[in-house]
Amino acid sequence: MFGTGLGRYAQNNPRSGKERMEEKMTLIQKRIITLAIVILAGIVLGRLAVRAVLNLLVGGSMFGGNFL
Repeated sequence: MFGTGLGRYAQNNPRSGKERMEEKMTLIQKRIITLAIVILAGIVLGRLAVRAVLNLLVGGSMFGGNFL
């Protein structure tokens, strides 16, 4: 039970090792895609926040002109 490196899921799973590896790869791919989306959103929102602060400091408008 201990030291074999196999969890309860793998011990009770009748599927082959290749199918388990494919399932693991899709999980890794999903994590990579999710991480890429989160990083991209963080970059975009961070850039927008910096731009907003700088615009406020120089008295500008985020909308490119007078909006009133």
